[in-house]
Amino acid sequence: MARVVHDLIGNGKFEAALAAVDQGKEFLPGNEAQELYFAAYDGWAKRYMQDGQWEKAADVYEAGLGRFPAMEKLHGNIGWFAQEWAKEVAAGQGPDKAVEVLRALKQRFPGLQNVARSSKNYLNNNVNALVRDNKHEEALAVLERLKDLAEGEADVERLAVFAYDRWARRFIEKKDWDGAIAIYDEGLARYPDQRLFEQNKAYCIEQKSR
Repeated sequence: MARVVHDLIGNGKFEAALAAVDQGKEFLPGNEAQELYFAAYDGWAKRYMQDGQWEKAADVYEAGLGRFPAMEKLHGNIGWFAQEWAKEVAAGQGPDKAVEVLRALKQRFPGLQNVARSSKNYLNNNVNALVRDNKHEEALAVLERLKDLAEGEADVERLAVFAYDRWARRFIEKKDWDGAIAIYDEGLARYPDQRLFEQNKAYCIEQKSR
């Protein structure tokens, strides 16, 4: 049975493969039917991906999730699919289009943590890259513009704290205490209870007074 299904998948006959599992699933041991369903839906979606037909691949994954909403392997590969589609679009059409794709997929697969995680990772990578290039203001602007890709306000704050602190440290390296204090004050205006900002600002004030 499994060999027949895999042969159908290999020949691109995905609907026939699914029908074969439907017909013979009661005779399959353990979770073999689930594995074959996954193989059929995933193989079908990946065939569309190889052909650059990303929307159709999304349709297949959506159909699979509709039948098997708790299938963890399907969840994982839909998250991977979101990541790969965004990467492909970013390379060919630019980052704004990639963001559109991720936003659309978050709406299409609401509550699917793997898709949310791919969106979060995209945001993290963009903000972190700008911070590494010492483009701190740009990093904060991108974070504000794309904060809906994060997993909640705590995630946004984490990235903002990272950007502000790295920015302030550029001034600390030069012993420009006033410059660092100004950055921490800007961060505190946004996150008034952020202890890292309070502690590091106090350190800069102490160093300035010496």
